[in-house]
Amino acid sequence: APAKPVISVGEYLAIKQGTSLALDCAASGVPVPEVTWRRGSQTLARGIGEATLLLEYVTREDAGDLICEADNGIGDIAEDILALDVLFAPEVQMLEPHISFQPQCGLELQCVVHSSSEPRVDWLQEGELLQATEGVTIWSLDNLHVLQISRCDSEVLGKFSCKAENNLGQKEADVNVTKPWFDRKISELMSEEEENSNNVRRNVDTVQTALPLVS
Repeated sequence: APAKPVISVGEYLAIKQGTSLALDCAASGVPVPEVTWRRGSQTLARGIGEATLLLEYVTREDAGDLICEADNGIGDIAEDILALDVLFAPEVQMLEPHISFQPQCGLELQCVVHSSSEPRVDWLQEGELLQATEGVTIWSLDNLHVLQISRCDSEVLGKFSCKAENNLGQKEADVNVTKPWFDRKISELMSEEEENSNNVRRNVDTVQTALPLVS
């Protein structure tokens, strides 16, 4: 049977995004086994007795398990697994701002943060740090970070920034909430509300018309 394949760097490797590296895996046996590197069902490199996997400019998508297999047709296929961790500065994406009338008129901003370690995330308005106070709610779920301001006056206008920082760097994304955009959104919402209440009224009228007359 083939000897267990051995990955040169061991079972765990953490590298910075943008690094290039070569990973060696070797196995012996009689006959000499075929050695294969794969990720999931995708074959990445192959050789006889050993195989070298070249990874150029590693990104966060490369993180995960890399498997090295050895097979010489005798016995089970043996494998060794490398858990590859990719460290990177935060990546921040601001989503489209949202205005809601429920439970009261307000502005909601969302940003998505990808980070290899737990980032510190701050919200700023015109460069001033926002704190969770009355009427200002800040919360997060996994990599989604949310700012809610429960008012619809000039206090919700201006440049908002979502800033994320970890030990490898910081990144921010901005959005400008302008008065024309805000006024347009409010009038769109009001016509939607009116349309909805008209639909409800029409449905009630239809039901009433369909009811049998009781003499």
